[in-house]
Amino acid sequence: VVLEVGLGGRLDSTNVIRPAVSVITSIGLDHTRQLGNTLAAIAREKAGIFKRNRPAISGVREAEPSQVIRQIAALRNAPLREIDTDYRMEFIPPTGPLSRPTAGCVTVGAWRTDWGCLDVPLLGAHQGGNVATALATLDTLAEVEPGLAVSPAQVAEGFSRLRWPARVEVMGEQPWLVVDGAHNVASAEALVKTLTTQFPARSRSLVFGTSRDKDLLGQLRALLPIFDGPLI
Repeated sequence: VVLEVGLGGRLDSTNVIRPAVSVITSIGLDHTRQLGNTLAAIAREKAGIFKRNRPAISGVREAEPSQVIRQIAALRNAPLREIDTDYRMEFIPPTGPLSRPTAGCVTVGAWRTDWGCLDVPLLGAHQGGNVATALATLDTLAEVEPGLAVSPAQVAEGFSRLRWPARVEVMGEQPWLVVDGAHNVASAEALVKTLTTQFPARSRSLVFGTSRDKDLLGQLRALLPIFDGPLI
């Protein structure tokens, strides 16, 4: 079972289980009313999923939250594997000019497996980090339970069938119609990078919606510079 935490981690109902491995993919300023208004505070809530003497994986790169994650892992004697230290990745974007949305590929090397260069199944350079963290998790699971070992060929097969609705989802052509669930500044910035590096260079119009608890101005500051058409 892959069980996704609902909100935060420390006080989330999913925290009643004792997992084979705990994973934090990234830290961003979101749900600040519940989790805190700094990356360190949010990291403390998310690292609340770490269990004593059970392994943990972190795809977090920022120094401040990474320090908090290490502290909590040490307190719980949870063996921690971190991106850029225990596993590494290089995202290779598509080369232009592009005639249609094009994903990149990512080279991943971990302490147990050299995963080589894999086609990223989803659009966005940020998905390279997610791929690397997922593969590091597979390496950890193989150490915890050898029967769960997965080969690079099996990963490539799984990626070939992966679809993630509302994550830079292309729903139409002429013009390209893209739907994305970005709802904080970090995800809006990731969307901007994706649209400018993995889509054909054309005029863009934005239809935008958000809820009251989100950083409206921060998201618009990230998004509006790349759009030419009216804001709806």
